[in-house]
Amino acid sequence: LCLSEIIFIAVWYKNSQLHHFKAFYGMIKRFYSKLFKALPSYQRIVYLINQHQLALQALHISLASNAQTTCAWVDSTTLPVCKNQRIERPKLAQGYIAKIFGDRGYISETVKDKLGTQDIELITYHRKNMRRVELSPEDEIMLRQRNKIETIFSLLKQQYNLVSSRHRSISGYFAGIYASLCAYQICHQNKPQFIRM
Repeated sequence: LCLSEIIFIAVWYKNSQLHHFKAFYGMIKRFYSKLFKALPSYQRIVYLINQHQLALQALHISLASNAQTTCAWVDSTTLPVCKNQRIERPKLAQGYIAKIFGDRGYISETVKDKLGTQDIELITYHRKNMRRVELSPEDEIMLRQRNKIETIFSLLKQQYNLVSSRHRSISGYFAGIYASLCAYQICHQNKPQFIRM
């Protein structure tokens, strides 16, 4: 198989309604084998997809490159590998974002200070027992759009098979994530629209 066929199979699986890659690949071999030059064994296609996870990442970056902005919305969702553990990673935004909009769960002086040292402003709503922070009208509009992120996470998990605990390697884990993101970007109609200021 050539690289484009490998990527196509990975993205097609994430857009299918099947939750087991082995069943999906069996369906391809049985009904769609004429679309490909020669289909390898199940173990070989899993290996090829895992080996080309950087190509999936490049496709994702290419598809997302139209949405260049100096603002980002942050939320978290659990993506189990083996155990459901959450790891604190405020350094993910380092180097290329000016503002991050989050919900009340991100209110923390230590996180705000760490991001501040990287010239990144964390903007959240205040809690009831906190002093009110005045937001600019632009920041208020941007913060109101944050709930769209939860909608996208829900779509990625339910429709594009983002969550799977069947990965046997870290490259397979990332290949699955990038394939889900690519399937969403290519196939999903009526994506939530973000208002840009």
